[in-house]
Amino acid sequence: MENNLKKPWLAGLLSLLYCGLGQFYCGRPKRGILLAVVLYPFLILFWYFFLIPLPMINIALPFVLFCFFYYLVVHDAVKLARKINHSQEPQPFNKWYFYILFIGISFIANETISTSIKYHVLQSYKIPSKSMEPFIVKGDHIIVEKWFSKREGLHRGDVIVFPFPKDETRAFIKRVVGLPGEKLKIKNQRIFINGQALDESYAFHSEPVKNEPIYLRDNLDQIVIPEGMLFVLGDNRENSQDSRYFGFIEVSKVMGKVKMLYWSYDKEESQVRWNRIGKLVS
Repeated sequence: MENNLKKPWLAGLLSLLYCGLGQFYCGRPKRGILLAVVLYPFLILFWYFFLIPLPMINIALPFVLFCFFYYLVVHDAVKLARKINHSQEPQPFNKWYFYILFIGISFIANETISTSIKYHVLQSYKIPSKSMEPFIVKGDHIIVEKWFSKREGLHRGDVIVFPFPKDETRAFIKRVVGLPGEKLKIKNQRIFINGQALDESYAFHSEPVKNEPIYLRDNLDQIVIPEGMLFVLGDNRENSQDSRYFGFIEVSKVMGKVKMLYWSYDKEESQVRWNRIGKLVS
């Protein structure tokens, strides 16, 4: 009967590696499966906590809750191992191939749900360029919220992610400046919407106005934005590829709104930008 003894440390380790696997090891497959299933909506909730508009709480709270959830799962597995009847006969699922099956199903479920979250709920990106500085800087890691964005619609000032029109395998990040049906004009670096100058506190200009025709960045004759289209610009106006050069963006192709910076690292200075972590974008 020695071989039937359940090791508490092993039960805890298995649950730490795969949620619910420790319970499976202890002869409670239904409980293990239930915990594995509960983990996925918990993960979605975990990500949405990042969007709570409270400084740093949106970082600390989900992390603490996630750690507490895993503590309960591991503690439950250890407790089961200690209470188990050491004289019980091995049950059919207490075989190594059932554990492999459990891990395989968990892995497939994790990948399926993670992919679903990525394409329909939330996705993270790393900023590789300076086109949105100083609001969003190179080395920032952002969270893009998708589902509510599509329900709520887009507004002027929203920072969005979309496929680059000239190469849709690349994702671009810009700010919505012009909306469908509006008349837009650029004169000496100023944006005019329906004849009214736009207040752009976020716009950054590193160079003076250049009036030569080649410089579309500073002057653009009045255009009408077609229905279903957007005019987008980078905040760093002299260092941005945007609608001045590649034209309008289809609303239907917008991948989501940027909601928060969850990490930022300055590669040139080799240091974390702690003051940017948790910054809400919109």
